[in-house]
Amino acid sequence: MLDCTPKFTYTQYMLSLSQVTFETRTILKWGAISLGILLSIFLIFKIGGTIKEAIFPTPPPLPKVEFGKLEAINFLAKATNKKLSFSLDTATGNLPNFPTQIKVYKIKKNEPNLLALAKAQDKVGKVGFKKSPAGLSESIYQWIDEDVLGRTLTMNIFSYNFNMFSSFLADPNAETFNTKGFERAKSVAQDFLFSLELFPLDFDTAKTRVNLFSIKNYSLIPATSISSTQAVQISFFQRKFDNRSIYYPGISVSPVAVVIGVVNGEPEVVEANSSYQTPSGEFSTYPIKSSKESFEELKNGKAFIGSSIGSFGKNGKISIKNISLGYYIGEREQTYLMPIIVFEGNDGFYAYVWAVTDEWINK
Repeated sequence: MLDCTPKFTYTQYMLSLSQVTFETRTILKWGAISLGILLSIFLIFKIGGTIKEAIFPTPPPLPKVEFGKLEAINFLAKATNKKLSFSLDTATGNLPNFPTQIKVYKIKKNEPNLLALAKAQDKVGKVGFKKSPAGLSESIYQWIDEDVLGRTLTMNIFSYNFNMFSSFLADPNAETFNTKGFERAKSVAQDFLFSLELFPLDFDTAKTRVNLFSIKNYSLIPATSISSTQAVQISFFQRKFDNRSIYYPGISVSPVAVVIGVVNGEPEVVEANSSYQTPSGEFSTYPIKSSKESFEELKNGKAFIGSSIGSFGKNGKISIKNISLGYYIGEREQTYLMPIIVFEGNDGFYAYVWAVTDEWINK
């Protein structure tokens, strides 16, 4: 049989291919035009939004202030009445620009439990306090170890905050440190807290401070050299929280500090204090003062001055070198990690002003 199926000629094939190519180019052209239009619209809105934000910026969300008014920590009661004058000597020559609000965090709390006393007994037993304690209140217990310098340790069995003292300061002729003993002092202090299981993970050992003392009239006084040192105080500091430094009542002394003395030729813990508080993850935002407002408070004597007034500058003239935002933890138990504005100046001067605006501080 004859095959009657029509066949494409070469000419017809080339015409068909040319038509497909034309249509494909047309589709690609209009697709590119459409994409260009969409991209242009996107860029117009993006640039327009940027210009709008530059001219009429969107205000930040209002502070939530979910904790209500915050408790006032008592350091403001220590504001100085001394006549001081302040000048600005920052790197830029200007006051810094602070955000309009800051996070205020709740402090973690240890809840009472029936095993608290047993756990506390286990801890203090590891540093030599084996006898049963005397109960001073529901939460405060006291242990005495008469065999070692007459040591007495008083602890809150729920928070594990404690202080320990001994008869060491009663001896004005206590041994002085040699180089070996001085080098071991820091590790002896750390080991003491590790034995109590009270060396927190948020301690920054790079910030640990060492202060040297002699003994006079049952008190520690600054030593002039290692050779005259009869006691070494080791202070431990917490690392930054939410990228801001944590400050205490003293710059060189923290609420967690251990005093080492030389007993029978060896460095021993003779005093210790631990008033440790750490923030939780629970927070709310609060409005804060500007650097200008806080600087005025400093100049008007409404700041906590953290060092000896007599050591600063000439004629009470203070040159402020740095101003920053930080958080404050005092020696007494507090509910919140409180934001502060920190002023640092010449000759070791430092001062704190509350960062949260006065309307949200319950004075």
